[in-house]
Amino acid sequence: MSLDALPPLFLWVDGATVFAQQNHLFGWAYLLVHHDRELAREAGTVLPQTIAPLRAPGAALLAAEKGLITSLAMGHRQVTICYDDLTLFFWITGVWISADPLIVHVRDFIKTHALNLSWYKLSPRSHLPFHIAVDRLAREAGETALLQTST
Repeated sequence: MSLDALPPLFLWVDGATVFAQQNHLFGWAYLLVHHDRELAREAGTVLPQTIAPLRAPGAALLAAEKGLITSLAMGHRQVTICYDDLTLFFWITGVWISADPLIVHVRDFIKTHALNLSWYKLSPRSHLPFHIAVDRLAREAGETALLQTST
């Protein structure tokens, strides 16, 4: 399926793991795009302790949650999530059952607000501009965390 056939609001999400001596630090990011126009972006490094062992897919889940909250605040209930790690899809759709509090919270949020999600699986090496941008934002967020912990 091509991107043109999907609903026009795209939530591009990514998570990144940055390795630092004894620690793993995580960055997450999302871009919210409507008809090739960026509506919102956010990136960060703060992850709930319960998601930290889930590494980059956990960071992508946090990005998806934040992006869905933003899209709903803008009045959008129909969203296409663009992702490059199947773990995110499996968690949110319930293919993999998990009692992790963040996973449960995101699933409940989607049901409670009757969000209509479409999914677009990207190759991790895709050269699509928004994928490159969200990947860079997540990586930079993780690297920023690394720099902050080393000073």
